[in-house]
Amino acid sequence: MRESRRRFLRFLAASPLALTPSWPYGLHQAAGTSTADGALDVFDLESAARAALPPAHFGYLATGTDDDLTLRANRDAFGRYQLRVRRLVDVGALDLTTTLFGVTYASPLVMAPVGSLRAFHPDGELGAARVVPILSERTVIQVNEREAADKAEKLQPVAIEAIKQCGSPWLTKIEPPVSLKNFLARGDKFELPLVASLQEGSQHPRELIRQFRDLHQRLPVTACVWIGPEGDFSPAEMDLLRASGALPITLGRLVLRSDTAAIYSLSVMNYELQSSE
Repeated sequence: MRESRRRFLRFLAASPLALTPSWPYGLHQAAGTSTADGALDVFDLESAARAALPPAHFGYLATGTDDDLTLRANRDAFGRYQLRVRRLVDVGALDLTTTLFGVTYASPLVMAPVGSLRAFHPDGELGAARVVPILSERTVIQVNEREAADKAEKLQPVAIEAIKQCGSPWLTKIEPPVSLKNFLARGDKFELPLVASLQEGSQHPRELIRQFRDLHQRLPVTACVWIGPEGDFSPAEMDLLRASGALPITLGRLVLRSDTAAIYSLSVMNYELQSSE
């Protein structure tokens, strides 16, 4: 009997029913947070946004139109949803996929479309999974392994602040600078590898995306764009990239700076991949 009682008390201690529902919510709501890392739920992000944004920008995001009736109705509607605890259920193979309007998604949680994000950050509507600075033959500044790691460590917080401002659910990973040969030696594979080129015969990214879609009946899952230094990649480096499968693309008639070329390429890829869905 005593052992059964102990087991029952241990069960109660681990059960969310043993807690007063308003206690954890009231605790962190009262404390608030000024950073996204300290948020315990999605509504905590509001206080972080208030601390990071100018008043006019925060007001645009946090309010609706007219009397905010729709905004309050949405909040009340979500308040009627709860998580049901299911005990003694096999969780060895979890499947969160859900189908909506004939399209299957890996998770039932998605980000709703939000406009005017560029008002909060220059790259607000852009998104890159990974940024790898390449040390090419014509790169002016060369760094050693330790300096490369330090640069990546300094740049990663910039990426973190960027996603806080633009509302992206995915953190862009900033890798240490690496030579072109060493990166290619890793063997990373991309379904649509592209390289910005000043050479004749380069195609617009739109054409290569269309060709991929016609061939595979879908859009590429992974893609990358190689951006050379001022003066472009050397002929030998361009040969290495093309041998690895990279397809040369044109960024227009003007010769762009490297940083401008990167933003331009990301903008084009973002537009073409979304508009082709």
